[in-house]
Amino acid sequence: MKSLDIKVYNIDNSKENDVVIFTKLLREKSLDLVIGFNGIGCELKIDNRSAYDVFNIYFLGIFVDDPCAHSLRLAEPIKKYLVSFVDKKHVDYVEQTFPFSHKINFFLPHAGIENIEDVNEDKVLSFENYKKIKDIDIFISVTNLSQKIPWEGVPNFPNYLFDDTIKLLEEDENLCVHEAFEKIFKKEKISFSQISKPQTANILALTSSYFRGSKRDKIIKKIFQSGLKIVLCGKGWEDLAKEYTNVDYIGEKDIKEVLALVKRAKIVLNINPNFTRGGHERIFTAMLHNAVVFTDSNPYLQGNFKDKKEILYYSQKGLEKDILGLKDILNNPKELYEISKRAKHLAEKNFTWKQRATKILQMLALSRVMDS
Repeated sequence: MKSLDIKVYNIDNSKENDVVIFTKLLREKSLDLVIGFNGIGCELKIDNRSAYDVFNIYFLGIFVDDPCAHSLRLAEPIKKYLVSFVDKKHVDYVEQTFPFSHKINFFLPHAGIENIEDVNEDKVLSFENYKKIKDIDIFISVTNLSQKIPWEGVPNFPNYLFDDTIKLLEEDENLCVHEAFEKIFKKEKISFSQISKPQTANILALTSSYFRGSKRDKIIKKIFQSGLKIVLCGKGWEDLAKEYTNVDYIGEKDIKEVLALVKRAKIVLNINPNFTRGGHERIFTAMLHNAVVFTDSNPYLQGNFKDKKEILYYSQKGLEKDILGLKDILNNPKELYEISKRAKHLAEKNFTWKQRATKILQMLALSRVMDS
């Protein structure tokens, strides 16, 4: 982060030499803050004490997934533990479930990834260059997460609680898993003590994982059935992609390869993973590369991007109609170009990691004031 005058060390936990470097940095007390995405690294101990407590260092867990899937990391006893989430509802959930575990719990929206190889290119892509570069109609980069219902056929399992929760999520696209379960528990007169609330994370994670995969599977199949020309990458689509001649399945790709494909795409499909008050990195990355995003909407996204002006929204219930609109706009490259240009302007202004780094520094400064 040269522009913010910050020295940053990137540590890979799987590399022995990186771990040695990290340990040395800790012991030299030359670190102001350690960041772990999804809380990775928070469990580091020295003589059964948090290493961050031993060396009096702040730890920030940037949780980009649903926090119910990371309850053990969220419960780690670190004195100077900051946590952030990419969905406002996740902030609420953690505040209610782990009320005494974190120094600061805050909303840090996702941001887009910029291709470092593009830094010397013109900030504003001309229409003529846009037409030359954009040779992919629709680009999809996701993993196949479909699975059978995990609670089906399990003896003495309260299936009805899970089935009713899934029904609620399918009926209300702006309802998150936490809220859906709350409604079901309230209806059934089931309550949990503050001590047992963290244990419900396993239930939430199970449901969230199944619903995310089921939703993705349904939307992907309808997009495939549209006949639109699609380039698809990601794990696990081999069998399904064979059924459609309009789908060019290219398997798994690394991040650099994905960014190169996004740059060539006219439209990038996004399927939100039950984020109802936040957005996915895929949205902002696509915008930064002049690709128009076709995504399910939520109040957070609607508050930042207007339909058909900076983004294209679909609803699960009205997807077939929304796909027809997608076909129409693909026949109007000038309109697509104008949408992509406006979206890129907003993404550069509000959704880059430089802006997120500024927010992180503000929260670190607030923490220090609290400690002084």
